[in-house]
Amino acid sequence: MFSSERTSPGRTRRLIVRAIAPALLVAFAPTAVGASPAQSVASLEERARAVAAELDRLQDREGELDEQANSARLELEKLQADLAANEAEFAAAEAELGTTRDAAVAFARAAYTGSTNDDDPLRYLANPNSLDESARRAFLEVTTGASADVAETLEASQKVLGAHRAELDAARARVAAKASEIESAQSELAALIVEREELAAGVKGELEAAVAAERERLQRAAEAKARAEAQAEAERAAAAARRSSAATVAASAARPANNSPANNAAANSSAASAAPAAAAPAAPVRPAAPPAPAVPAGGTPAGQAAVAKAMTQLGVPYKWAGASPASGFDCSGLVMWAYAGNKSLPHSSRSLRSMTARISEADLVPGDLVFGGSPVHHVGIYIGNGQMVHAPHTGDVVKVSGIYASAKPVTFGRL
Repeated sequence: MFSSERTSPGRTRRLIVRAIAPALLVAFAPTAVGASPAQSVASLEERARAVAAELDRLQDREGELDEQANSARLELEKLQADLAANEAEFAAAEAELGTTRDAAVAFARAAYTGSTNDDDPLRYLANPNSLDESARRAFLEVTTGASADVAETLEASQKVLGAHRAELDAARARVAAKASEIESAQSELAALIVEREELAAGVKGELEAAVAAERERLQRAAEAKARAEAQAEAERAAAAARRSSAATVAASAARPANNSPANNAAANSSAASAAPAAAAPAAPVRPAAPPAPAVPAGGTPAGQAAVAKAMTQLGVPYKWAGASPASGFDCSGLVMWAYAGNKSLPHSSRSLRSMTARISEADLVPGDLVFGGSPVHHVGIYIGNGQMVHAPHTGDVVKVSGIYASAKPVTFGRL
């Protein structure tokens, strides 16, 4: 009825990263030769921002469609269960109608043909010596009433069967509509992924060309600057050589007056005292980075167990409709799997939100749920220190992020 096959995990994200990474390296890196930012770099920055905003929009939409498909799948499972129940009731009503019909036919046949048994009521009634007139009338009233009861039962059974038939048809229509809704969501999602890939490919070509042009410009500027610096250095060296030659001539002329032992000793003392000052200062020692903070304690035992369990899946690929380490996880699938054994949860972020108590950010403890989007289409598990563990989106993996890394607005709930 519907399929969960999707574009291979990571392919789309790798395309996008390859497309924008060269631009970001040039656009946001400091200029190597100290030149003022070129117009092409400013254009790259603007384009990179536009691409990032567009990809964010597509990612949010993808999350919404994922959640729509998850919700539709849950509803479809319920409708299929209702359909099975209706079919069972339909079969029971049909059997009851058959039994009633058989009884009506038997009664009519007996009334029309009579019976060969001595205790047959019609034969007994036909004997003029068996009953007086009043008794005969009473017997006919009873017999007629029984016939009416059979007819009434038959009519009631037909009505029940008709009602069940209508319910069955309505359930089938709902199932078909829900299946169509899921297929439409998946088709839209597939088109969205194609759109994302085309966008990435187009931007990749455009930015690569711009980056190549900018690199060439920077290379030319660097070469020109190097030539200018070499020329200036040559001129400085020539001037220094001229000054040195003039100083040598002047020193030679003044040597008879200044070559006394006292002057030589003073010169040597000055040179010795200046030597330590010329030594370069030692580079400061950089302190080691502090260790990552540990996940704080708190919350319920079930919540703590869910956090610990989810953290064992870091690096597992995102998979739409996935809910196991073998297949991968989507956001609600990770929550459902992490809480399995302590709580039975639905595979839908909206359904999860509907069953949680609303809490504020200040009240968060490990194990609480972090919801993103309006309507909600993302969920993660709070682990403490303003962070959550979650399965973000297609092409990504289960990881730890800040609680505001998901779609806005962000809300919080407790199971």
